[in-house]
Amino acid sequence: MRKKVLVLGSNFGGLTAALAVNQELHGDVNVRVLSPSERFVFNPSLIWLPFGNRKAEDITFEVGPTFEAHGIDFVHSAAVEIDADRKRARCRREGLPSGPADLSKREVRRRVCGG
Repeated sequence: MRKKVLVLGSNFGGLTAALAVNQELHGDVNVRVLSPSERFVFNPSLIWLPFGNRKAEDITFEVGPTFEAHGIDFVHSAAVEIDADRKRARCRREGLPSGPADLSKREVRRRVCGG
């Protein structure tokens, strides 16, 4: 039985955790990332925005394509409840079941993205 890992958040910690778990287990794991943001922000460069030395598009990128390239499911939604005993997280998006790790990648896209 494949292990299931749910990562909350998609910036430095979440992106690194999802990619590392997937790599360490040689892809023999179902990794799902649940995050309220679709964009990674390189926080150390935020200081340059007010001075015009960087633009927002210079220090951000969409996380979806990165996760997809590594076979990691991405759900754009915030976690609103975590039940550690039952190993489940409930997300804000209506139409998703309370256990996001139970959805296939195609089902997530259909329900979240409408396609």
